[in-house]
Amino acid sequence: MHTAKIGIATAASKLVITATPSSTVTTTASGTSSFVFTPSPVNEALIDTTTASFSTVTNPTASTPIGGLVYQQPVTVEVGTQTNSLIPQLLNAYQYKFENFTLDSPSDFALGDVVYFNHTGLGNYSCTLEKAKVNDVAKGAYNNLFIFISYTGNILKVMHKGYLAIPNSAISSWQTGRTIYLDSSNKLNITPTSDSGNWVRSIGFCIPNTENKKIIWFEPDTTYLKIR
Repeated sequence: MHTAKIGIATAASKLVITATPSSTVTTTASGTSSFVFTPSPVNEALIDTTTASFSTVTNPTASTPIGGLVYQQPVTVEVGTQTNSLIPQLLNAYQYKFENFTLDSPSDFALGDVVYFNHTGLGNYSCTLEKAKVNDVAKGAYNNLFIFISYTGNILKVMHKGYLAIPNSAISSWQTGRTIYLDSSNKLNITPTSDSGNWVRSIGFCIPNTENKKIIWFEPDTTYLKIR
């Protein structure tokens, strides 16, 4: 209500303001339950973890509304297992991506194939990607070996060192703790080739695990032996 009175003899004004009723805003807490997640490493054999966790809860008590706004819903923040190692980031340095790489027959390659770059002077990188073969020392014996990861949209991805779960199509035999070689079928094998003229080279070993997977540590030796 607003009234103003101005008299002739007395130049004065009177202002009266009354707000009825007062405005109140009440918030309703969401009925959706909170989401809880636990960070976990990709390779548990690689990362040391700590089970440090903490929980912070705020629960304000009801009081006189300030500005007509009241919020009493507790806020909880939880942090689960956290890693204390930077090794995963370091291993990413051994996974290479080559953009605009020309691969003539992409269907000939699959995850887990052992490959090498052959200097041919062709393409953007002056080389081609080929599968390593133990029956010829020029086909991987003294080359830097990689594991083929993928080829999508002219982007080639390979790995030089690290952990990998090998598909059954790329491995002949696997046994916990054994050294891995390349056999005459161009597959990973715990038994090296024994044919005359073939080359033998350690390229990693089998990793114990409880996941029933053929997990290997891939790290090719820099030396090789040729069978007489």
